Amino acid sequence: MRDLYIDSFQCELNPKDNKESLKVILDVASELGYSQNIETMVAVKITVVLKLENESQSGALPFVKVGEISTVNVFDCTLEATRTKVINGEIIVEDELLNFMINIAYNNTRGLLRERGNGTLMGNIVLPLMGPEGINPQNRK
Repeated sequence: MRDLYIDSFQCELNPKDNKESLKVILDVASELGYSQNIETMVAVKITVVLKLENESQSGALPFVKVGEISTVNVFDCTLEATRTKVINGEIIVEDELLNFMINIAYNNTRGLLRERGNGTLMGNIVLPLMGPEGINPQNRK
């Protein structure tokens, strides 16, 4: 891995006293990109959106977004150049390598969320262990 950084972090609520009763939904998605100058540099962006059950007025949305974290993991795939290519502006990565990169990126996001979210509701959420097949690809560009 060449680089890792938090692209964005947002938390709109502080922890509630009775955290056990919170109903939480996590939306996890991945996005794949590449460097225009060096096509062997592949970036995997992981976005996690935290939603809580809306306990307010009836008729409102059942879940409300309360936080989000996006991380970017940049991989140098020079040694794997035969397994990556760019065709018409779209990056193509062999499934095995792609799953490996998404797995690393997701687990890095788990750790960064814990560290960056310390003292917030986001920091109280431990992302579950999840295989790359459980992460929704937003796009492959």
